[in-house]
Amino acid sequence: YHATVQGPSETKNYIGLTEGDFKTRYGGHIQSFTDSKKKSASTLAKYVWANGLQPEPNMTYRILQQRTPYKPGMRDCDLCLSEKLAIMGIAGDKSYVNTRNEIKNTCLHKYKHRLAYLLE
Repeated sequence: YHATVQGPSETKNYIGLTEGDFKTRYGGHIQSFTDSKKKSASTLAKYVWANGLQPEPNMTYRILQQRTPYKPGMRDCDLCLSEKLAIMGIAGDKSYVNTRNEIKNTCLHKYKHRLAYLLE
């Protein structure tokens, strides 16, 4: 998904992903804008808190793509790869709050299918 946040003097953009439905992820963002314990939950939340836009920033969202999250037997997670490609496409654009280190992150969707995780 793509989020646009209207700040006091500028408009910033953010690219994110969600394995579940967007409504749940949206609720997570709203919670990260109101709960100070979760102000580091995403790069978007960090931006909102750093600029004093909480608890109700002026934001709009739109769905960019619908992809399949990782399932056992798949080589890669299509969801994470799509997000990384989208972030690489906006590299150098200062209107985005995404950080380059999001590209290096490993897929968390694969982790929950590991045997060690299931035995916990």
